[in-house]
Amino acid sequence: MSQENTGPLDRLIETIEASNRFPMVYIHGSKINGVIQCFRKIPNLIRQNPGKIANYGMSAVHMRAVQDILSYITQIQDLSFQCSKDMCVQFLLATSIQKPMEEISAMVIQLYKDFMTLEVPTVAELFKTFYDEIEQTNLVDMKRIALVLDQIKKKNREDAKENLAKRFNSLKKIGISADDTSENVAIPDLPSNLKIIINRDDFILGKSIGTGVSGNVYLGKNKNTGEEVAVKILHKKQLSGSELESYQREVYALSVLVHPCILKFCGYTEDPPYYILTEYMANGCLFDILRKRPQILTPTIRSLIALDIARGLEYLHSKGVIHRDMKSLNILIDNNYRARICDFGFVRSKNQATPMTGLIGTAHWMAPEVLLSSPNYDEKVDVYSYAILLWELLTNEPPFSGMNPSQITDLVINQGYRPPIPDNAPPNLTKLINKCWQTDPTKRLSMSKVVRYLFDPSYHFTGTDEAAFEAAAGPKPKSQFDLSIAASSLQNRNSSSNFGVKQTTNKAFLNASSGPSNDELVRKLSTQNDRENTLKQIFQKIDQTNDTSLVEKCMPYFTSIFENQDPSLPTLLQCLANSNCEAVFDVSIMKSLLAFSSSDSKELCELALLASVKAATVRLNYIASSAPNFLTQMHSFIKKPLSEAASVSLFRVTTQIVENISTEPPDRLYTILFWSVTKRTTTQTKKEAINSLAASMRLVQVRNSVVSFDSWFFDPDLTPVCISYAKYPEPARNDQSFYFALFNCAQSNPSKNIVEIAATLLHNEERFSKYLQKEVFSPEFFTFLVKSREIPEIFFRRRELYNAFAHLLNVYPEIVCEILKTQDVDSKLILKSHLPSKLSDKLLSCNDESLSILLMAAIYGAACPDDSYLSILSYLSKAVYGQNISLRAPAFLCIAKLLHYFSSKFDAAELMPAAAYYVNSDNRTTRRAAARLLKEHLTEPSVDLVRSATIFVENFSQPDECTKEAVEAFGVAAQSKGLDKDLRTKLSAIYQKTH
Repeated sequence: MSQENTGPLDRLIETIEASNRFPMVYIHGSKINGVIQCFRKIPNLIRQNPGKIANYGMSAVHMRAVQDILSYITQIQDLSFQCSKDMCVQFLLATSIQKPMEEISAMVIQLYKDFMTLEVPTVAELFKTFYDEIEQTNLVDMKRIALVLDQIKKKNREDAKENLAKRFNSLKKIGISADDTSENVAIPDLPSNLKIIINRDDFILGKSIGTGVSGNVYLGKNKNTGEEVAVKILHKKQLSGSELESYQREVYALSVLVHPCILKFCGYTEDPPYYILTEYMANGCLFDILRKRPQILTPTIRSLIALDIARGLEYLHSKGVIHRDMKSLNILIDNNYRARICDFGFVRSKNQATPMTGLIGTAHWMAPEVLLSSPNYDEKVDVYSYAILLWELLTNEPPFSGMNPSQITDLVINQGYRPPIPDNAPPNLTKLINKCWQTDPTKRLSMSKVVRYLFDPSYHFTGTDEAAFEAAAGPKPKSQFDLSIAASSLQNRNSSSNFGVKQTTNKAFLNASSGPSNDELVRKLSTQNDRENTLKQIFQKIDQTNDTSLVEKCMPYFTSIFENQDPSLPTLLQCLANSNCEAVFDVSIMKSLLAFSSSDSKELCELALLASVKAATVRLNYIASSAPNFLTQMHSFIKKPLSEAASVSLFRVTTQIVENISTEPPDRLYTILFWSVTKRTTTQTKKEAINSLAASMRLVQVRNSVVSFDSWFFDPDLTPVCISYAKYPEPARNDQSFYFALFNCAQSNPSKNIVEIAATLLHNEERFSKYLQKEVFSPEFFTFLVKSREIPEIFFRRRELYNAFAHLLNVYPEIVCEILKTQDVDSKLILKSHLPSKLSDKLLSCNDESLSILLMAAIYGAACPDDSYLSILSYLSKAVYGQNISLRAPAFLCIAKLLHYFSSKFDAAELMPAAAYYVNSDNRTTRRAAARLLKEHLTEPSVDLVRSATIFVENFSQPDECTKEAVEAFGVAAQSKGLDKDLRTKLSAIYQKTH
């Protein structure tokens, strides 16, 4: 092939050749494998005859055709995945048996057109030939499906009966029966739940428990069983092709991936608004727990969570599934602090390999090959992400904190950088992490090996209770440990480790075998000889054994070292900063540490601060409940020239304390924290200081101490503080000042962060009710809001948004219409606004076809009983039957919706011929609207029944619920009006097909 301008064709060939492994298809195999075989022949055919493009280059039209073909490769891979052995039962029961046929037929037709566009007729002919044979191919698939359904039927599953009946009925209509052959087929084990399509009316929605890019998550309750579930509701009312694909992929993955470490799937809706129901996990996600409540995760719990995630990934990989978006945000924690993997919107089969699957996931957890947008990667991307998760469990920190995706990509790919593993991490766990985040995917461990390692105590988090771990972990893997990472003997472990093999967990054994006795160590500490080394030995033993008697004996000497500024003081401070023994940090030691805030020694000051931070971490509950003033005293260090690491540590522990304070907070807490925010120079330190200030807003005493808010709203960095101030229900003394400062900023300087704050305030309307009058925000604010197109759901509950739409309709008509078309709006508020009259006037005066269609869609979304809409009924009726074909369907849908409110003011008989036509439409929403009109109005005296029935019969294509309702309506109408025998016969035939 000529090399001139053939990059996209080369990429197409490379992608097809890389996609040489597809899941074994279990149903619809003749059709799917036929398309796959066509794809596999393409590279050689293009090389043999590249066509004119090789000589003349590619136009934009050619490029679009290549992109089309690449998307179809992904589409056939997804269909293969859904029809594979593990997925096929749910797919078969939840999907019309003709849907894959329709999907593949449309795909093959478009592929033929695309290759003709690319001027490669030999390839186009491949797909034309396949299309000519597709009916016969589909017949083979239908016979196999009949056998599969028959085997499912024999399982006598109550939750499958309804869908089985539908599928058998569909097969019967095309003359297929399982009785036609004696052949038998084996079917996979049936999933525990086969009735996955739910009725949204069976569930009550409660509080919001989360939000994401694609949707909001609410706590839900089953009205019949009382079971609590998590209900994810997608933002959009209508999904594009790729969005629907992601939705279906998440549904089918959840429904068949059944494992204790995978989030349990409870059902979904197939019509908008789109719901996905899963089990409710009260403790939320691992990411939030590690940042806000790390103290609840004991070493034993952390070791079990690491095992749970590894087991879940092992299971996914055994099923040929790559998660592709593993991160702590997608790990949910149950009431027993066990982990479940969730969020399967990005899953892919291991066999898939297309450029469409390149940059997926979140950069902080992405493997190098994903950051490079490599088209070909495997399950080892999840292994890399798992290593980052282990690092999070070790540190409680977010990975690559403060870095943007481009910085992360540069560090990971060009510099081989990984987050630094703490020095006190167990050596074998460190080696495990290093093995899992290798740059070369082939050198990373499999998750099966990781699971085996995690049953060895040397890979557990320091302090794990091995007996408790063994009792909770379940059965060990059958295969033997591969000890290639490191020997797991006790002498090779980190000195701070607090666990060992079973023979070494007894304290007496540790005391006897870990060096000098307690008395000998105390005696050595009392002398001046090598006191630094003695201190290290003492703290090593204290942290290994938690021997409080040794602590008591040493405490007088620790106090003496402080009081006399002994030369060993830096060593003692360092040992304290590394210790996890609560007994070491008694009140006298904590006071001694705080005294160094006035020290002139930078080294001692910083060491004392780090030791104070450790004291606050280890004794968090005591400080939060009984000694909150420790916090403000600790902040005396902030005026010293500290390193960034020390400052960051101070603010992180401050956040922990503030989040746990259960008594009167310390005086001047807000003043201290706000001063720290304004004085911090480094980005990371300022970020942590802001987190502390935001956390402090949970305390009404702190909110009461805020006097001025003027600077808050003009600094985007302080948005988390503003949101935190506004979100708590208890009123604060200066709420009025907060509200008016926000109002003024929204008017003079509207921005994305102001929108976030305003949304939070509106969510807490009860607290701010006395200030929230009819008109809350300015026109300038709503103009910004509409132009941004990112409108939080809460604003759709405000009348002024709809008045803003009315005002902006002449300025930004496309934006306003698109919002009204795709978002859930409040018809009661629209009725109180000027929007209906503005939409009506705009439509009547519009001469632009595209805008007219958008306006009709907007009116459909904003329909309500406002008399302004009466002025457009005649216009819409004419458009339904007008010469402009593009306007007919939108006009019909729009007027059908308005007739719900104005049936007495418009002769619906005019629309019956159109309804008879559109009930056979390809668009489901249009079909439903047409069926409803026929059902409600076909019997009216002025209806031309013969004309309508003739149109219905001539355009009937396939049976469904809509055509079923329509033919029933014609049957009722025919009882009072005459129809000739031929029409009655045809209607009777359709009735038989739809029932």
